Amino acid sequence: LTATDEAGNTSEKAVTFEIPEENASAENTSPEDGSTVHGNPTLSVNVTDPTNDQMTVTFKKGEKYELGDSRIAQSSGISSTMGSADQSFAENTGNGFPYQIFDIQAGENTGAEDEIRVQWEGSSNNVKTFMYVYNTVSGGWDKVDAQQTTDGENMTLTGDIALQDHLAGTAVRVMIQNGEGYTPAQYAPGAGDASLANEKDTPRDNYDFTFVVESDTQYYNEDFEGNPDKDVDGQYQYQLDIHNWILANRERMNIQYLFHDGDLIDDEPLIPEWENADRAYAMLDQAGLPYGVLAGNHDVGHLSGDYTNYYKYFGESRYNQNPWYGGSYKNNRGHYDLITVDGIDFIMLYMGWGVGDEEIDWMNQVLARYPERKAILNFHEYLLASGGLGEEPQRVYDEVVAKNPNVCMVLSGHYHNAQTRVDSFDDDGDGIAERNVYQMLFDYQGLAGGGMGYIRLMHFDTEGQKIIVRTYSPTLNDYDAKDQTGIGDVAGINGEEEFEISFADLGITPQVKSLETSGLSVDVYGDEIIGTVENVESGTEARYIWNDAPEGTTGWYAEITDENGGITRTDVNYLTVEKTGYEPVITLPGASSDTVSEGSSFDALAGVS
Repeated sequence: LTATDEAGNTSEKAVTFEIPEENASAENTSPEDGSTVHGNPTLSVNVTDPTNDQMTVTFKKGEKYELGDSRIAQSSGISSTMGSADQSFAENTGNGFPYQIFDIQAGENTGAEDEIRVQWEGSSNNVKTFMYVYNTVSGGWDKVDAQQTTDGENMTLTGDIALQDHLAGTAVRVMIQNGEGYTPAQYAPGAGDASLANEKDTPRDNYDFTFVVESDTQYYNEDFEGNPDKDVDGQYQYQLDIHNWILANRERMNIQYLFHDGDLIDDEPLIPEWENADRAYAMLDQAGLPYGVLAGNHDVGHLSGDYTNYYKYFGESRYNQNPWYGGSYKNNRGHYDLITVDGIDFIMLYMGWGVGDEEIDWMNQVLARYPERKAILNFHEYLLASGGLGEEPQRVYDEVVAKNPNVCMVLSGHYHNAQTRVDSFDDDGDGIAERNVYQMLFDYQGLAGGGMGYIRLMHFDTEGQKIIVRTYSPTLNDYDAKDQTGIGDVAGINGEEEFEISFADLGITPQVKSLETSGLSVDVYGDEIIGTVENVESGTEARYIWNDAPEGTTGWYAEITDENGGITRTDVNYLTVEKTGYEPVITLPGASSDTVSEGSSFDALAGVS
């Protein structure tokens, strides 16, 4: 349990408990589906309770539909967001998440108190394929706790759905979707304002989309009236220029995401600095541009580690409604974003200043949850100006980077330099290193004006299978600081400012998501009771003679419950009863006990001698 107040104070408590499995197993239902019985049928099921509780078995009426029936209509599309059917993309080019919708007419006698079981069969090339049901009250899609089985790309999803809040008249809308996270709007070459181009820009036809990196903007945001410590008037304009340029060139460069690796502001107690940063990032919030931030040492008062103001201005509540926001650690002290572009699934993982055991455990848990995504880790302090690692970053290297095969890149700031280091890892233990991790330091605050507005651009070229890295200042409209004079100490920038990284080095293989349906069955669990057998022992058969079974075909199922909340339902089976020309066999009271069960009726025998 984590409690956080408005000032950002956080308290945690761990409580350990166990929940035993209560749901019984049901086997050997009889009569089998499609059977014909002459006279009164006997319904039966073998039941086993994992905790040996006594059970109540209730036989009820139900219905079953199959794909192809007139009661099920099917449609499809591609959405930008998991759990959404917004049809953002007309073609499956690797952007967005393909879905298939099934509109199910559940029958005139179906009500909100009933439940259905939906079993979808098909193929998907992503284990992160989920079932959703449309909520008629909220107007959104509720994720169904569906059981998944896979055999290669063949997949089955089975989920029970309560119809409360999910029934529109007699209709239920169910969606199967491949993928999770978010794909931002995509812009093809030629989009945007061409007048903003710089003659040294990487030609737009040479890449597909762009990520941007900024870090250590502290001196920009310390520029406020009345601050005696600011070095240069107008530094805040660098911050505004960066964000204005990103938004203005979003379409032209297909900018999909922005990283910030800490030290948003310079002096943690000074609220005007936080207000400056808040205004600058509100521009991105209002435009819906995905980005992530973390706290550097200046954001938390250095050794004091005071996250109060960071939580206030950049806490979880600022981001948790964004479709790309995956989850938070301690009120956005750490967090992760899920972005998919051009068939590449990314997870952007952030951890703020002060990394210890708990932070490392959380990062490892998150990375283990998304092994299929290429992970870009973000810290304030990681790579030294020399390219080495300090004590805390070495722990991160050893305990996070080395242990998670999906990590392909680590970004950081803090130290005044630009540096790139590549390390290789043997993940499968065969003695051959097959994974490369690019670790990049980017912090230009040592230049005049606190950095002259320089940022990193990462252009992803899916055809050329590479990333083109550039260094650019929107304020100066200039590439490569080392080529400039009069902007401060460029001699301390050791790393290259323009270079390429191959997808092969990062283990990136774009993959278009696929989703196909081969079958769909729907069990509609009605509430009309046929009969009940009580006090059934685990491992025994529950039997009920349906004396007043109507002639014709009826759907039925067994519902097994216990006093501890366990509930199991069998599939719906159809049974045809024929009574015309049938001579019933009368079984008298006192006959063999295994011929009848509790709930059987002997009213018809009254007066028989």
